[in-house]
Amino acid sequence: HINIMKLIRKITLENTQDNHFKVWHGELYDNDDVITRWGAIHADVLQSKMFPKAGKDFLNKKEHEKLKKGYKPV
Repeated sequence: HINIMKLIRKITLENTQDNHFKVWHGELYDNDDVITRWGAIHADVLQSKMFPKAGKDFLNKKEHEKLKKGYKPV
């Protein structure tokens, strides 16, 4: 039996300040896992990291950190 995680919230932010052209995605799943993905905006492959059981507060904290660095919602 395969356990399929349900996506609860997805955030996409971009930073184009000073010709950076970076993207950051944060995803929260129903089991409280958080997956982040980042890299160049038009890259074929993004780096990613899973934070098991990190939860909503962790995702919100990461989003706030990115907004402070100049990322904007897409």
